Amino acid sequence: MASKQGLSEEAVSSSCKDGAPITQDFMMQQTMLRVKDPAKSISFYTGVLGMTLLQKIDFPSMRFTLYFLGYEEKGEIPQDLKERTAWTFSRRATVELTHNWGSEKDGKLSYHNGNDEPRGFESFPLKMLARSRKLVQSAMWCLPARQLEQIWTHDSD
Repeated sequence: MASKQGLSEEAVSSSCKDGAPITQDFMMQQTMLRVKDPAKSISFYTGVLGMTLLQKIDFPSMRFTLYFLGYEEKGEIPQDLKERTAWTFSRRATVELTHNWGSEKDGKLSYHNGNDEPRGFESFPLKMLARSRKLVQSAMWCLPARQLEQIWTHDSD
């Protein structure tokens, strides 16, 4: 049976617990998304959303590549591979694009978008200034109209 309202403030407050001491240094490091066309995806995240490619890691024996992106200064990215890898995994809230080799040629393959049944992942929120909205709006053609309306009517300044 569906709830007619969300949790009360009291219920939310009583649900929140102090984490175990071992978790004090935990952080949200990345969100992973599977992509069929890494060139198109990287172009979107860098050119439209302004992210920086932090590192590309190939796994030839398993036939996939990981691309890590985030809001970091290019000049801060270490050149040494070991240092870059440690640095990449120390960044907060990065995006990991996973490309399974050959998926771009598989016309039958489709990754779940979260909006179709069964519903799941639905958004990837970014805070932006009003002047940035027009730039991003031109790239949001892939979202359903109702989601665009929610995005552009919410004041994120």
